[in-house]
Order: sequence, then C-alpha cells, then structure tokens
Amino acid sequence: MPMSQLSTPLINIVLPKQATAQEEHRRRQCYIRSSAKNQLVSSGLARFDNLPEHYQAWKATVNNLDFKATEEMDLLEPSLPVEIA
Repeated sequence: MPMSQLSTPLINIVLPKQATAQEEHRRRQCYIRSSAKNQLVSSGLARFDNLPEHYQAWKATVNNLDFKATEEMDLLEPSLPVEIA
C-alpha cells in the first residue's frame, strides 16, 4: 500500500482549560478556608470551652468555616460533661 493511502490515526490533545479569574478566586478561598480549618482543628483552638457566653462566637466560627456536622460534634465532644459523653 502506498504511503499516501495509509490512514493516520487522529490524535486528540486535550489541553487544560484556563481558569477564569472568578474560578481562581474561588479556588483560593477554598484553599484558605481548608487550611484555616485544619489549623484550628489541629491546634485545638476550635474546641468549645464549655462557657455559654462563648458559644455564639464559637458557632459563628464553625459556620464560617463550613464544618460538617460530624466535625462539629468532634469539636464539641471534649467539652461535654462526663455523664453525657
């Protein structure tokens, strides 16, 4: 078969899409939030100190960082009285 009649396979090259400024901003926010969340949890700063007057501020922090319900319970558990825990 002559070379001119050989069919060459088509190669589709998929290049990564350039992120828009809005997507980049969203990614950075997600990274910063995740990093802050990890630091708060690992340092123990996000644990509730069992003082009722601090609950609203603690809850606002937890809500702002999008903690899951299970993560929130993990942070509350050490402050619960022994009878409940």
